Amino acid sequence: MTTEAIDCSSAEHELERNLGGDSRERAFALEILLRSLLRGIEYSSHSTDGVLLLHERKSRHDYFAVATVCMLPDEIEPASFSIRFSEQGQVVTGRVNFGLMTEHLPRRVNSRSKLQDYLQAFPDEVVRSVRWQFMFERHLEGWLRRPDRETRAAGEHG
Repeated sequence: MTTEAIDCSSAEHELERNLGGDSRERAFALEILLRSLLRGIEYSSHSTDGVLLLHERKSRHDYFAVATVCMLPDEIEPASFSIRFSEQGQVVTGRVNFGLMTEHLPRRVNSRSKLQDYLQAFPDEVVRSVRWQFMFERHLEGWLRRPDRETRAAGEHG
């Protein structure tokens, strides 16, 4: 697990600048953020090739989105983004989840191909029930990788 903060300052500035823009601009800014996070943990087996927003909610201070991320050469992975902004429009806190753990689909979702439909129809429920491969949180120190549920459980009992 990465315990050092991952530098995403330029990606955050891009997101702050494009939050009020159209969905293509936000998708591009989210892809830059995700690339920075993945690079920060040295996940370099594949490169991103676009973010397709499936569902978004935004207010003055909060932004939430679920998306599919196209990965080179030909993979598609789910992602979720939950970002909180200050009065000045700067990223304060956030959570980014990316990629499914192998063979761990949420209840009611019997195949990876159905996941996109469920992400659109029930974004909050699916985000909570997915077993994410990578989870990141933004705190005062910056972006940190969160341990998965099994790692946290082992640490609590070990």
